[in-house]
Amino acid sequence: MLDGCCIVRFPENKKGVGIYNVTFNNVHYCEYLGVRYATAARFKDPVLYKPKYQEQYNREGSICPQMNELSYADSIHGDEDCLFLNIYGPQYDGKKAGFGGFPVLVFIHGGSFQLGSASFEFSGADLLVEKETIVITMNYRLSVLGFLHYPPYNITGNYGLKDQQAALKWINQYVKFFGGDPNRVTLMGQSAGAAAVSYHLYSDRSRGLFQQAALLSGSFLAPWAYTYRPEYFAEQYFKATGITSRQQLYDRNASDLIMLNDSIGHTAPIFLYRFDFDGKFGMYKNDVIKSQLIDTRYGAVHGDDLGYIFNPYILREALNRKKNYQKEWMVHDRMSEMVANFVKFGNPSLEDFQWTAYNAESDQKQYA
Repeated sequence: MLDGCCIVRFPENKKGVGIYNVTFNNVHYCEYLGVRYATAARFKDPVLYKPKYQEQYNREGSICPQMNELSYADSIHGDEDCLFLNIYGPQYDGKKAGFGGFPVLVFIHGGSFQLGSASFEFSGADLLVEKETIVITMNYRLSVLGFLHYPPYNITGNYGLKDQQAALKWINQYVKFFGGDPNRVTLMGQSAGAAAVSYHLYSDRSRGLFQQAALLSGSFLAPWAYTYRPEYFAEQYFKATGITSRQQLYDRNASDLIMLNDSIGHTAPIFLYRFDFDGKFGMYKNDVIKSQLIDTRYGAVHGDDLGYIFNPYILREALNRKKNYQKEWMVHDRMSEMVANFVKFGNPSLEDFQWTAYNAESDQKQYA
């Protein structure tokens, strides 16, 4: 591999070409964007994708169909051909003798199983990549296209989770060509992504596809993480939408199916999270809902921790005015180091901080 070039070489003379990039600390790394891991017809299980002669990994793949959360008007964006990964990692030429591969962090996005994608809202994974960790994000099917369950129509459901399993299988087979170690995979998710991780912990089909798990603010025990009576809700959905046959589900466009699903959705309690650092990297508090807040300190909100594990959404400003963000950068450095330590060594402890393993007999809050 030449400087300034990111090429992954698959068997049978096949290869993929990525992007040579640089972190905000001027460390070079490779991005492989829009890496197809599977294909799937509507309401069908995913089929693993085999790389072709030459793949161009220089742009992100389509996101899965979903509501546009930033639009005031009801609108759907995305495409059903959406099963892609983004892979970020140190430059690797495949020739280092005795090298077993970099540890791998696979991240499942949140979004209530309705929203989200492999695209980094927080700009990237610079510090994790600098710590010689490969970071992989994924798209998976969402909303009614990902989770409708109705056996009478031969719709078995949980296609979003099956997509995630397919991604893990693809990673298990191919990550070594990107410099990753398939035997050192940590599966991490946030919010709904964390609930998904907990499902994979209990799924025999996911066994052996990852060795460690990290759950951020989510669990399959949360009331919003599962449907109590899936067939009943499917029937209510059909009734509200006027669908009377399986064929009609295939004839409707994705936008109609998701829009109609959103119109009859039900609410659920909010899961309480633990992240409590009140800083300036949290996008939703400081940008999206800033105008709605009165001049009072509210503490951290759901999802703020992502801005301290990955890159903050205000990265450029935070770099240009570091003195104004000293506490945030300190927390960011420590959070990313703890995650990297867990991925690499199975223990998030730092040199000056020992994070003890979970003990059911202790009242202390711990990691498991």
